[in-house]
Amino acid sequence: MTKTTDWIGIALGILGVITVVIGVQTWCANLRKKRGGEDVGSICLNKRLMGLFKAKEPWGWLMGREVRILELPTLYGVLRAGEANKWTSALVEGIYDNLDDEVCWKQLYEQFFLHLAWKEPSAIKDARLGIIMNRASTIIQGEKKKAMKTPSILDLEIKIDQSSLKKRWCLFWLRYLIKKFVLCIVRKCQLWCCEKRCGHYEYHRSHNRKLLYEKILDRAPVLQDCVRLLEKSDGASVIEDPLYGYESIWDRHLRPIWILGKRPCLPVSTEQLVGFCLAFGINLRRRDKDKFYGSGAYGLMVNVSSQDDYLRVHVTHPRRGPRLQASKGNGYSILFAKLMACGCLPFARKPGLTKSIQVNQDIHNAIRWGLSIKDTRDYPTAPSINFLGDLPGQTNDDYYCVPGLIVHFTYGHICDSHDNPLEPGDPDRWTWAKAVAGIAFGGFIPQATRNLVSAVQFTVLGADIIGGTPKELMEDIEILINKVHTWDEKYELFGTYIARRQIAANAQNITYVFDPCDIADAVAIFSRYATLLERFLGIIAEREGTTTNYKDRVYSALSCKLKKSYRQAVHQYTGRYPAIRLLKGTLLDEVKELGKFRDAKITTASRIDSCAVLARILILAWTYQVNLVRWRGETESQADFYSIAKNQGFRLLTARGIQNSNKLGVLGL
Repeated sequence: MTKTTDWIGIALGILGVITVVIGVQTWCANLRKKRGGEDVGSICLNKRLMGLFKAKEPWGWLMGREVRILELPTLYGVLRAGEANKWTSALVEGIYDNLDDEVCWKQLYEQFFLHLAWKEPSAIKDARLGIIMNRASTIIQGEKKKAMKTPSILDLEIKIDQSSLKKRWCLFWLRYLIKKFVLCIVRKCQLWCCEKRCGHYEYHRSHNRKLLYEKILDRAPVLQDCVRLLEKSDGASVIEDPLYGYESIWDRHLRPIWILGKRPCLPVSTEQLVGFCLAFGINLRRRDKDKFYGSGAYGLMVNVSSQDDYLRVHVTHPRRGPRLQASKGNGYSILFAKLMACGCLPFARKPGLTKSIQVNQDIHNAIRWGLSIKDTRDYPTAPSINFLGDLPGQTNDDYYCVPGLIVHFTYGHICDSHDNPLEPGDPDRWTWAKAVAGIAFGGFIPQATRNLVSAVQFTVLGADIIGGTPKELMEDIEILINKVHTWDEKYELFGTYIARRQIAANAQNITYVFDPCDIADAVAIFSRYATLLERFLGIIAEREGTTTNYKDRVYSALSCKLKKSYRQAVHQYTGRYPAIRLLKGTLLDEVKELGKFRDAKITTASRIDSCAVLARILILAWTYQVNLVRWRGETESQADFYSIAKNQGFRLLTARGIQNSNKLGVLGL
């Protein structure tokens, strides 16, 4: 009897344990299903959906412990870092198409953090986003390790016994076959990794390993960054850095990710959205009430529509056509894009302030007469300036938009409101011509006002002649790009489109310049221009056997050339003095001479002078292709002006329509 009772107790105990296990499993499964369908944590922990921004999974999450939602910088914080040259337009240029990505902002933000981990690793210490920055840093370090191993794999240094000719040839062919085999494997592995990860974690310059390890191993660089920070008007002042200090974007502009409609989203104000569109030349058009759409640089497309109590903002980056393929240069400055679209040319900075010349109709005429440009005591009332004042930015703006007295021909000296030079001891330090020289170092932006472009064209051309039509000049520049591509063909510095075009260079009826030139075409062309100048600077460093960047010396040489050309342009326009050409030949002749730049046996000073000539020609070609912005209520120049660009125009009323909406924008909904 006792044994029977014991067996019954054991059986009931086992049955109870099984029941408890089944109950716990059922409860966990139901809880997992519930959290997977409704809980915010399940979305934030989805690696495929969140990428770099996947939340850290806490212990006991299934038991009810809350997942900590990550905070990210607002779009204003990202743009603010761009205005301080922490990143350039090349950040967006390398993004893959994201039509199939459920989170439209993920790639943009991933590239932003990877870029910071690459160029600003010290920012990790001050950032509150330790988990994201550490992940980005890990990815970059992995890319660097791969790149550093690549040369030894590809080069396959084999010591050859010079005494045995037969052995020497055998080893030569063995090395050749192994190298081909390894290259094939490496390329297939890269393609497999790219497909596996959808390209989300590839840094925009790491597609070509050779270009990457040239930079990492401190060899003579193939390209040298040409995007310059503006000079300080007060040399002793300390400019605020958006990544450090009390006012950094980590302290002031962090917001948690929102989950709306089971999608991770970011809150964005209408001013931030318009600022983003202005930076990338996205011409917003009204489709309906609270509905806007537009496309711009690098194929970026923005759609804004009303949904419930929010403005749904969706940014897509579709696959680009062959003509719009990315180059490997650094692109243009976000600050230049923002200001020049509103008719302002920046030339200096001080704490909390960016000094720029607003080229209105009066300043346009003053530039042609060689008058000084004065600071204004009152805030300008032009529609473009009022619009610019509504946008968030790293600094405020100080506009110089009053022409000097007609009795003072100072050839574009920039003065204060009392007509005194900003630098009394050195009046030539701040001039209109020097401000124009800055366009070659970050100012190849997609759109600008007609008055500004006309004044720049007048200054750069001077009394010299092209020697043909402007279209022929642009075609010769593209032919020069083809030739420079052959110097470093393995790197494909100008993208796959130029590589294919070079192969077909001997064919007839090749189109080098397309007319008209829209925003996407213009940005692709200007990206090649910036890459061309960066390659020329890289050649100087290679010839000197150093990694020193020569952009400041080229900028100084270009400023001197533009001062002379501007003076001759004023003489030719006013007729006060005879105009003298600076060049012995024509600009077309200079472009052909630049084709000998790499192999020419000349001094460093001569190479710097040649780079300055190239920069001048590129600025002139930019004026022929940049898209023109028209602001309602502002008069434009009626002077002789040539441009093949399409008059896109940034619609002021459309931008105001978004800003006047009472709804909050949500990026990614």
